[in-house]
Amino acid sequence: MTGLDNPAATGGTALIASLAIQYLKNSGWATWFTRETNRANLALSVLVAFCTSIGIHFTWDAATDTFAIIGVMAALKHGLWEWFLQWVTQHAAYKGFIVPAETLGEIRALLARALPPPVTEGAQKALDGKAGTL
Repeated sequence: MTGLDNPAATGGTALIASLAIQYLKNSGWATWFTRETNRANLALSVLVAFCTSIGIHFTWDAATDTFAIIGVMAALKHGLWEWFLQWVTQHAAYKGFIVPAETLGEIRALLARALPPPVTEGAQKALDGKAGTL
């Protein structure tokens, strides 16, 4: 079943891949991928889309001690379209689910720093009373 036949698998894989890439960008250990490294982020997203869409599988037969890679010809046949479809879906998942949530969190933090919550009358009186006793 290809991505066109199973859009839930394509969309789910795209969302998981987008979340993993965002986690990598926000982590401190992968310094070559940050929010400011646009070209590296694009290259990584293209590579992840390729890896999640190409459809190459491997098997291991313990009885004969054989390792086999299967699906190479099918991957070459449909690979480019599936790759592109996966990357577009991954990008849409990133823009639709991850960016708005992170943007709201950043806006909330900026507002908290720029506009501290108001001080109530009672709290202001307590603050004024402490200031006068020193």
